[in-house]
Amino acid sequence: MVLSGHLRKLKTMKKRWFVLYSGSPGHPAHLEYHDNDRKWRTGHPPSREVILENCLNICKKQDTRDSKNRHVIAIYTYEDCLSILFEDEQELQNWLINLLRLQKGLDGSAEDDGKIPRPKFENMWQVNVKGFRAEDEKNHFVMEGPHRLCVTADEIKFFPVGKNTDHSFQIISIRSTTCNDRMFELHAGRSSLSGAGTLFIHCDDKEISAKVNGAVMDAIEAKRQNPDKLPSNLQRSINRANRARDRQQHGGGGGDSSAAAVVGGTHHHHRHRGSVPSASSHHQRPRSESCSEIDKKSTVPKTLHHHHHHHHQQQQQHRHQHATASAGHQHHHHHGGASQSSTSSHHPATSHAGRLTGGRYR
Repeated sequence: MVLSGHLRKLKTMKKRWFVLYSGSPGHPAHLEYHDNDRKWRTGHPPSREVILENCLNICKKQDTRDSKNRHVIAIYTYEDCLSILFEDEQELQNWLINLLRLQKGLDGSAEDDGKIPRPKFENMWQVNVKGFRAEDEKNHFVMEGPHRLCVTADEIKFFPVGKNTDHSFQIISIRSTTCNDRMFELHAGRSSLSGAGTLFIHCDDKEISAKVNGAVMDAIEAKRQNPDKLPSNLQRSINRANRARDRQQHGGGGGDSSAAAVVGGTHHHHRHRGSVPSASSHHQRPRSESCSEIDKKSTVPKTLHHHHHHHHQQQQQHRHQHATASAGHQHHHHHGGASQSSTSSHHPATSHAGRLTGGRYR
C-alpha cells in the first residue's frame, strides 16, 4: 500500500475510503475505494478497482466549474472518468505524483530522482461531438458522440468513450476555431483527418469551451512561432512560396520576361504586359525582299502559276474591249443627241427603255 485516506467523489460528493497500491506479482498497480475503512480492514471486496496502466489519462481536472476553486484529480478510463476531490493543493499533488509514477511503472516512492512525472495529456476535456459538416458534398466523414478531447503540441486527439481508439487532427491542418458560449467549432483544412469542413463540439460549460479554444489557439500559435518544427515537406512548400513572393516584390531580377509564382508547390508562369515575343516565335519578311524573290521561294507548282497567268490575260482583254465599246457609244450619243431628243418627245415612255435591254447597251 502506498497511500490511503477518506476522499470525496466529485460526482456524488460522498466520502469513500481510497487505497493506492503498488504493483505486485500477479497484481498490477491499482486504485480502489470502499464505502468505509471498516469494510476495507475486514477484507470486503472494493466497490471499484482501477488498473492504472490501463488508464487513458490521469491529470488535474479542468472540465468542471468546481475545479476553478477546488482541487480535483481526474482518472480517465476508456469507459468513464473517476473524479476525486481533495482538501487542498498539497494533498492533491501528493496523490497525483504517486498515481503517475505507478502508472508509468515506477516504484511509487516520492524520494527517487526528484523528477515529477507528467500526465500523458496535460489538457483533456469531456465533450460531446455533435457532428461534422464537410465543404465537399462527396466527403462522407462521420464523427459524433461523447469524446475525450486532448490538445498536444502537435495534435488534437478525440477518444470516443468506451473505445480504445482515437481520431487525431494535426495542428498544422487546423484553419481556425470559433467559441460561442458552450459550443466550440473546429475548422479543419483539406489535409486533416476529416478533410475540409467544420467539427461542432458541445461542452458542459462555457468556461470549458473557452479553455478548449485557448488551448488549441496556443498550440497553433506555437507552431507559427517555431516553423523549424513543421514537417519537412510543408516547410519546403512554405520556403518556396516565400522566395517567389520576394522575387515578385523586387521585380523578378533581370532579362527574363516571365515571372514564376509558386503556389502550394506548383509553378505558374505569367508573362508581363507589353513583353515582346522572341524572333523565333514569329518570322517576319524583310522589307527589302522583292516580290520576285518571294515567287522564287514559293512552293506553288508551276502549272498553277501558268493557269493563273492565262486567266489574268483574259481578264485584261475583256476590260479593253469593254472600254472601247463604251467610248464609241459616248461618241455616237454626242453627235446624235438632237434626233434622240425629238424622238423622245414623241415617245416619252421609251426614252430610257430603248437604251437598255437586259441591263446591257444595244
